[in-house]
Amino acid sequence: MGALGNFLHRTLHFTHKNFGAIPVGEVDEEIFAKIEATINLAVSAFDEYEFKKATDAMMELAQYGNAYFQSKEPWQLIKKDPENCKHVVRNCLQIGKALVLLFEPILPGNMEKAWKQLGFDTDVHAARLEDALKQIHAVPLELPTICSRT
Repeated sequence: MGALGNFLHRTLHFTHKNFGAIPVGEVDEEIFAKIEATINLAVSAFDEYEFKKATDAMMELAQYGNAYFQSKEPWQLIKKDPENCKHVVRNCLQIGKALVLLFEPILPGNMEKAWKQLGFDTDVHAARLEDALKQIHAVPLELPTICSRT
């Protein structure tokens, strides 16, 4: 689960430190396609009682998020191209939203905290997986506290 915690922590921490809120903009279709494919795979695996396969698919999305964050180097972009940095961060936060919704049944307490840190004032336990495919709103973020690297 290190990839999940690492991705959420670094994304939330970077965003809070540099923007204080989810940046305004659009999420790339490629990101939504990856999220949708992960949801479909996880749901199919859960329907077949293949819990490891479902969790593996979800963890692969966290690894994808980490690789995306690392390859885009937002710590460099913030200095050179702040607008593109906002775009990269927004994509990462959309992945984070999806991960929280996917992992909510497995880690309900931690995902509830992460949901609040993403700026949502709704109940994550009442949210639906389909909500992962809705654009994340530009709202202030809480300072990340629970998604530390372990």
